[in-house]
Amino acid sequence: MSGKNSGKNFNQDDLGAILNDAAHVFKESVAPALAQAGREVGSVIEKTARDISAQQQAQNAQRQAERERQRAAMAEQIAARQAKAAEQRRLAARHNSFVGRQLVYGVTGAFACFIAMSLGISALGSLLMLELVSAVIGGVMAGAALLLGIHLIRMSSGMRRAESYLKFMDGWVGCTLAELSQHTRLPVSRLAEDLSWLIKHRVLTGVWLDLDGEILFTDASAYQEYLAQRRGAAKQDEKAAPTDESAEAVLAQGRSFLRQTAQLRTMIEDVQVHARVVQMEQIVQNLLDWVQENPGGASKLRRLTRYYLPTTLKLLRTYTSVDDNPGEKARQICQEIDRILDTVNQALLQLQDTLLEDTALDVSAEISALESMLAQEGLTGPSLDMAGSAPYVPGVKGNDGRL
Repeated sequence: MSGKNSGKNFNQDDLGAILNDAAHVFKESVAPALAQAGREVGSVIEKTARDISAQQQAQNAQRQAERERQRAAMAEQIAARQAKAAEQRRLAARHNSFVGRQLVYGVTGAFACFIAMSLGISALGSLLMLELVSAVIGGVMAGAALLLGIHLIRMSSGMRRAESYLKFMDGWVGCTLAELSQHTRLPVSRLAEDLSWLIKHRVLTGVWLDLDGEILFTDASAYQEYLAQRRGAAKQDEKAAPTDESAEAVLAQGRSFLRQTAQLRTMIEDVQVHARVVQMEQIVQNLLDWVQENPGGASKLRRLTRYYLPTTLKLLRTYTSVDDNPGEKARQICQEIDRILDTVNQALLQLQDTLLEDTALDVSAEISALESMLAQEGLTGPSLDMAGSAPYVPGVKGNDGRL
């Protein structure tokens, strides 16, 4: 009995020790390992949650950006459609305006021509009945009505060309006449003349032709900027130019002008234009003679040699190139050039008179200074009155005894 009890006690004690050892091992090794594993699992779970949250936020931001992009694209499309509709309305309004004005000018011009024809018939009847006063009055009125009708019909036809020019330049602030010439298949010179006429008679409004007739502007601010640049360049040229223009340069340019006009003059058959060119050559030669005698005043002819003479040569070349061409347009060009040649001659005569007035002032000042010096030296007076003495003539014995 005692053996059995001791074996039983041994087994219980041994089991308690084993359990204690196991608890100790669990506490010392397994529990920390489990805690570490739990922390690592928690960290992984937390990192995974953060990644998922970041991905969700990125997806939300992407979806929001996509919605914003779609809204912006939609707003842009709406604005583009509105702008296109506004542009279409503007073009339609402009087209209707041109068509309306073309119709008004055409109908009015045709009516004026009809009135001119009626007045002409009436004047002819009065002339046949020997009613001269009525015939003259009717003829004048018929002529005036005919001119008005032709002008209005020309205005009507100009409307179509003006609309074509503006349609080509839509969206531009300006273009060169060379570009417009390629579109219209018209020479640049004829195009410049047509544009000048349309702008002058207000058929074409809201456009500006540059000073050289090479660029057409549709934007007022761009045209003003161009003018400011031209003025600035002119001021820079004036600053860069020497105070006294080289007399040799003026003489060389003037003589070159005379040589070229002499060649062009031989191709001019019109007596009046030929006479104007001859008069111009004489005045220019007088101005060159003045420069040769007064080289210090060559700068006074700077504008003459830099602008007036080259422009006149250009006009003369144009005259000789279109003079032989038939048609009303060529005749009008020649008449305009004839008119401006007369204006240039008047300006050259005025310039010549101005130079002579300056010379007269200089001579008067020198005479006054000479008289003052003679008076201070006591060399003038009743007995030595230079003004009252007889003039000296070579070969004639005077009061001073000279021969």
